[in-house]
Amino acid sequence: MFKKFSRILGVFMLLSVICFSVSARSSEDMRPVYTNGFYLGVQANYLSVSGDDFDGLTYLSSYDEVMFIPKLDPGVGFGGLIGLREGTLGMELSFITSSLTGTILDEIGDVSLTMFNLYFKFWLNDTSSVQPYLLLGMDVSLLSATDGSVLKYYPYTIGDTDLTGLNLDLGAGISFYVTPKIALNAGANIHLMLYTNVSGVFGDSYELDEYVTGSLINIYGGLTFALE
Repeated sequence: MFKKFSRILGVFMLLSVICFSVSARSSEDMRPVYTNGFYLGVQANYLSVSGDDFDGLTYLSSYDEVMFIPKLDPGVGFGGLIGLREGTLGMELSFITSSLTGTILDEIGDVSLTMFNLYFKFWLNDTSSVQPYLLLGMDVSLLSATDGSVLKYYPYTIGDTDLTGLNLDLGAGISFYVTPKIALNAGANIHLMLYTNVSGVFGDSYELDEYVTGSLINIYGGLTFALE
């Protein structure tokens, strides 16, 4: 876990250094090359979840049922976004949805992961077609593991494990403006995962005394276009 987190932190720091160096080199042309106002976008994502709780063996227990936490294989996702940019500052609402493969007690199954994100973005320059940025935000995360829960008594009915929680997100990336209205974007975010509620066979939501925690690295690429 420590080695994985160290690698993730190293990637984030490297991206930050690249962003600052690109920003420093791209200040020759002092004309803004973007369009202020609202924009829409689409993106593709590579997602990788890690953490001691996500080992396929950890479980949560209520009076009636047991709910297992899956071990997740890396996978791809897709999403959309709407944002507002004014100068070097921006705010963005987005969603990501993904179908991943999970393992519970050596049994392979399907896991869906959906995140609704709120990001604040800071572009490091606005006078070049290449514009690095940093972001800070949070998201609501919904994770559902098919057949991840089971009743403790006969007939031992099986249901899904559904986790709900909040993530704290940090990231860095680069926007390449093909035109003042159209930009290609690429970057990486670290999501610090904190699941606070779980439901199982009956669908009743339980608030957890000890939260389910982990980390997610999100590498993405996409396209945005201004509406004005």
